[in-house]
Amino acid sequence: MEHPLDNPIWMALQSGNKNIAYGNTQVKFMQRDVGLFAAMDVYSESNFKYLQEQSSPEDSFILFTPGKMQVPTGWKTLVEKAITQMVYPHSAPPLWEVDKNLVALKETDVPAMLNLTQRTKPGPFLSGTIQLGSYFGFFEESKLIAMAGQRLKPGMYTEISAVCTDAGYTGKGLAKKLVMHQVSQILAESRIPILHLNSENSPAYNLYAKIGFQTRREMVVYVIQNTKLALQ
Repeated sequence: MEHPLDNPIWMALQSGNKNIAYGNTQVKFMQRDVGLFAAMDVYSESNFKYLQEQSSPEDSFILFTPGKMQVPTGWKTLVEKAITQMVYPHSAPPLWEVDKNLVALKETDVPAMLNLTQRTKPGPFLSGTIQLGSYFGFFEESKLIAMAGQRLKPGMYTEISAVCTDAGYTGKGLAKKLVMHQVSQILAESRIPILHLNSENSPAYNLYAKIGFQTRREMVVYVIQNTKLALQ
């Protein structure tokens, strides 16, 4: 039986994120202003065709797959990159002191969140991504300088995402505090923290390993674009 984390987007869009999922019994995709994620029970040509029929020309989607795949005709591969999936396997949260400067982010903070993610590029962050929940950050006066939140919720797991720090404030331990806070929150809900990162991002990997995360497996992230022409 396939482990739910071998196809995490698929599992998330049927469980913890099903309230923002669209599609059929074979193909799911996320509400477009929240995230660009899509997944399939089986990555077949017929399922890609269905996804194409449900989307507009030049729409892009993000897929996480257990290995490399052949992207069918009608789609352009914008990104094909190795990512590492990590899991926090411990029942106790990491030891850390709560930082009083860590604050919950609100809808009114979305412009600042978009600005920070556009500058630091932790991954796609859209106007509605905050709906995925539990975003926290650090401000320097009125400037958002670091943040992290939660994204995919496949089964009993919750993914930590959008971990980013303004270039002028790196090396101060802000990302570590943000991730440890997220781990504590997720464990308090009797769920298991996970995350995905670029396999070449050694500094992030080392940070997560020190916190207590362990590598579960390597995966591949695809960003694909619908190349069908609009009807005239």
